[in-house]
Amino acid sequence: MQSATDVDDAHARATRVMQAFEAAVRGAVAAEGEEGAGGAEGARRRSARLAEENLILKRAVAIQNARQQEHGELQRQLLELQRACAGYQEQLQAAQRQNYSLGVHLKEALSPQVPSHRNPDVF
Repeated sequence: MQSATDVDDAHARATRVMQAFEAAVRGAVAAEGEEGAGGAEGARRRSARLAEENLILKRAVAIQNARQQEHGELQRQLLELQRACAGYQEQLQAAQRQNYSLGVHLKEALSPQVPSHRNPDVF
C-alpha cells in the first residue's frame, strides 16, 4: 500500500489483499472441516488467528482511509492554486495591455510634431 502511485493503484492493491485473505480463510475453513471439530484448543487458536488477521485488516483500512483523505486535501489545494494562477494570469494580461497603451502614448508624446499648413481635406 505504501508504494501505491495513486488512489486507483492503492484500491487495486487493497482488492488483491482482500481476495487473498478471502481465499486463505476459505482454505482454512475447508481444512478445518476435513479435520473435524478439533476441540476447544483448535477453536481458541482459530479465534486468536482470526483476531490477529482482523487487526491487520483494520490497520490496512485505516491506512487506506488516511491516504484517501490526504489525496482529497491535495486535490483541494491543487484546485485553489489553479484558481489563483488564473487570477494572476488575468492580472498579468491587464498589466501588459496597460504597458502597451502607455508605450504608445509615450511615443506620441516624444515624437516631433511638425505643423502642417495644408488643408487636411485636400489631397
